[in-house]
Amino acid sequence: SNFLNSNMNSEQRYILALSFIKGFGDNRIKNLITYAKSAQNVWEGSKDELMKINGIGPKLISEIGKSKYLEQADQEIEFCRLHQISILTFLDDNYPSLLKECPDYPAVLFTKGNVRFENSLKIAIVGTRKMTSYGKFFIDELIDGLKNFDVTIVSGLAYGCDIYAQSLALQHGLPTWAVLAHHLNHIYPSKHTKIAEDMLENGGWISEQA
Repeated sequence: SNFLNSNMNSEQRYILALSFIKGFGDNRIKNLITYAKSAQNVWEGSKDELMKINGIGPKLISEIGKSKYLEQADQEIEFCRLHQISILTFLDDNYPSLLKECPDYPAVLFTKGNVRFENSLKIAIVGTRKMTSYGKFFIDELIDGLKNFDVTIVSGLAYGCDIYAQSLALQHGLPTWAVLAHHLNHIYPSKHTKIAEDMLENGGWISEQA
């Protein structure tokens, strides 16, 4: 198991290094790794071999293997360790399987708190920032009806419907996750920091950026 863990950790490091190369989006990274059988093979293997992959030119290929990207990856791993952020790559067993149904699923996810992807049913509640009285009524009824079930409420921590649904979930003891469009080291809007921190006990935060 230690061998497996260190192997996965080295894969994580090489995937992160690839993600720091400008011009490598998620799909390119996944194509490279699928072709070469591992991220480490991409990093250390033959550049000529990688040139056979459609849509990746010599300029991008020449960036692979440069130590500055591995240094950035190591800094990212250390930053995550210090801030209790988990790194999840698409090669990990606990990467959310349903997300892989999307053609552009992220190569790497970052989570903070108590996020277990495969456990319960997820219900996303998102809506307008200016919540109507009907919207409020609907969310009240929905969450009241769900409170005795094993469900996780997923939203975006934004003003209006999002934060209302997530604060109600906390009141009813339902786990809730915030899917964020920004780094996990600060919360936006800052007004929602208290609720976001309460979520870490029974739920957590998810982002494509650490």
